Amino acid sequence: MLEIACPSCGDAVRFRSESSVYSTCSSCLSLLVRHDVDIELLGKVADVQPDGTPIRVGTTGVFDGAAFEVLGRIQIHHPEGYWNEWFLEFQDGRQGWLGEAMGEYFVSSLAQTDPQSLPGFADLHVGKALRVGSRELVVTNLAQARVVSFQGELPFVMSTEYDLPYADLRSSGRTAATLDYSEDQPLLFVGAFRDFEELQLKGLRDPEEAIESRSAAATRVLRCPSCGAPHELAGGPRSQTLVCSFCDAGIDLTDPTYGLLWKSQKARKEEPGIPLGTKGKLDGATWECLGFQRRFVRIEGVDYYWSEYVCHNRERGYRYLVESSGHWTWVAPLHELPTASDGRPVHGWPPQDFLMLGGRKFKHFQSATGKVAYVVGEFPWKVQVEDSAGLHDYVCPPGILSAEVTSDGMTWSLGRYLEPEEVWSAFGLPGRPPERTGVGANQPSPLAGMLKNAWMQYAVFFLVGFLMMIGFSLFSAQAPVYTQDFVAVQGEEPSVVTRPFKLEGRTANLVVRLQTDVDNRWAFFDMALIHEETREARVFSKAVSFYHGTSGGESWREGSRSEEITIPSVPSGTYVLRLEPQTGTGNNPENLSAKGPTAGRPVLKYGVRLTRDVPSWSYFWFLMAILVLHPILVWIRSASFEQKRWLESDHAPEDS
Repeated sequence: MLEIACPSCGDAVRFRSESSVYSTCSSCLSLLVRHDVDIELLGKVADVQPDGTPIRVGTTGVFDGAAFEVLGRIQIHHPEGYWNEWFLEFQDGRQGWLGEAMGEYFVSSLAQTDPQSLPGFADLHVGKALRVGSRELVVTNLAQARVVSFQGELPFVMSTEYDLPYADLRSSGRTAATLDYSEDQPLLFVGAFRDFEELQLKGLRDPEEAIESRSAAATRVLRCPSCGAPHELAGGPRSQTLVCSFCDAGIDLTDPTYGLLWKSQKARKEEPGIPLGTKGKLDGATWECLGFQRRFVRIEGVDYYWSEYVCHNRERGYRYLVESSGHWTWVAPLHELPTASDGRPVHGWPPQDFLMLGGRKFKHFQSATGKVAYVVGEFPWKVQVEDSAGLHDYVCPPGILSAEVTSDGMTWSLGRYLEPEEVWSAFGLPGRPPERTGVGANQPSPLAGMLKNAWMQYAVFFLVGFLMMIGFSLFSAQAPVYTQDFVAVQGEEPSVVTRPFKLEGRTANLVVRLQTDVDNRWAFFDMALIHEETREARVFSKAVSFYHGTSGGESWREGSRSEEITIPSVPSGTYVLRLEPQTGTGNNPENLSAKGPTAGRPVLKYGVRLTRDVPSWSYFWFLMAILVLHPILVWIRSASFEQKRWLESDHAPEDS
C-alpha cells in the first residue's frame, strides 16, 4: 500500500494496489494520477450521486472461490438511473469489475480480443445473436449512457465525464458480456451474474449512513410540487419516479428540483390491494411495496387488466408481485436467457411454441402488447401512463416465463405462483384475500399431485396383484381330474352322467372345459356337479357357438368351438358331472351323421376336461378394471382444469 499526501488539501490518499494509477481524494474530490511515487493533480471530480448502493470502497467478497477487494468505482447514468462499475482486485493479483444495477450483480473482466472482430454499435439491434468464444450471446439491451463520477482507485486515467454507448449481451447460462463503445475501438467485458448472497460481501455501507452530495433527509422526504403532500422515499436514491398518492402527479426524482412529469392522470384512480409501504417476507428476505401500476392488454377490442406491485430490498434489488383475477405471482428478473427448440438462446420473434429453462419446458401461453393504465408510488424507472411493451408469456405451472420487448431492450423474468393466503400471510394483511376467478395462467392444478398419486397407487395395486397371481400360479396344483368324450344324436336321450371322480386336498376351484365340433351352429349345456355322499348339486350352464363364412370376398369367423367355466370353492370329495346338451341343426353336412341308423340326423361330438385348483386371472382383471376408474376420473377432472386454463390463452380451442 502506498500513502501520498493530496497536493490540493494535504490529506492522505492511499493506493492499495500497485497497478492503480488513478485515484480521487475523498476530502476535496481532486483527480490524482500516480507516477511512481509522484502525484499529478488533474482537477476536480463531480460528486458521486446517491444511488442507494450497499457497496463501498473497501468492501470485500468472493467470486467463484476467489477473494477480492473493492478499490474504486465508476458511476454511470443511463436511461433507467445509475449503475456502478466497482473496480476489484483479487488476492491472486487479477483485476475485474463488479457491475451493480437494479439489484443485479455482474462480475466481469476485459477480454483480450481483436477489436476488428467486434460489430459496430450501429450494427446492433435487440435480439441480435453474437458468437463470443464458444458461447452464443444475444443483445438484450442497447443504450446511450454517460459516465458522471469516479471514486477511489482505478487502473487507468479517467476524464471527468464522457459518453458511454453500450450493449448488454446474455446467454442461456449465467455467462454474459458488455460491449463498451466509449473509446475508438470497442471493448468486450465477459463475466457472469451472481446473486447477492453468493458474493459473500462484507464491509458494506450502513443503510442509515448519510453519504454523497445530498443529505439523508433530502433523499428520503419531499413534498409534492403539485399538491404539497409529504412523501417519504422508502426506495431511497434508486427511485426514479414518484407518483403522488393524493393528486396522482408524476414527479421526476432524478431532477434536483423534483420537476413534474405530469399533473394528473386521465385514468380512473385505483386503490392498491396491498397498501404502499407494507412490508412482507418472501424468499427469506423482507420486501417493501413501493409502487403500484395497473396494466392491460387489448384483445379483439376487449381490455384485460392486471395489477403489479414493485417490491424492494436493499441488497436483492427489485421483485414484482403480480395479481390477475385473484391469482398472485412472485416475479424476479432473469439473468440467463431461455433456449428455443434448437437449443439456442432466444434471439428473435415471433416466439417459439416451447422454451426450455433449467430443464423445464415452458409452453407459449400468450403474446400481446401491454400498456400502463394507472400508476402510484415509487418506481426505479421513468414510468408513464400509456407506456407499452411487447409481452410474451410461457407457462410451466407453477412457473411463468415472461419477456418484455421494446426497441431498446428485451427483459426476461421468471415468476412462481403464490396462493392468495400465502400473500396475505407474508404481508400481514387483514381479512381474507379476494376470491379467485377462473384458472390462472400458471396456477398449479390442485389435482396434479392427486393424479400422480392415483396412478402410483394403481401401479402398486397392479404390481402387487400381478405378483400374487404369479405366486398362485406357481403354487397352485392345476391338476387334471377327469377327461371323457361324448356323442349326442338328435332324437336320442342327450343327458349323460360321468363316471365318479375324486377331488382331493384343500377346497379349491374346478375348471370345466367343453371342447365341441360345432360348425356354423350352436350348442348349449345344462350341467350339474353332484357330490356322491351329500347329493348336493351345483347347477350351471354354458353356451358354445362357432360360425364362419365369406362376405364380399373376405373370410370371417365368430365364436369358438370350446368354452370353459370355473366353479369356485369346491371341497374335496367324490363327484359326478351331469350334462344335458342342446344343439341347433346348422347347414353344414359335417353336422350330420353319415352312417348307421343315425344317418342324416344332427350329431354333436363334445368332450369334457376337468382341472382342479386353477388360478383365475379373470378376477384379477375385473378388479384392476374397477380400480382404474379412480385415476381415470381424477385425470378427467385434471384435463377439465387444464382446458379452463388454456381458454384464456392464444391457444384456446376453436369451439371455445
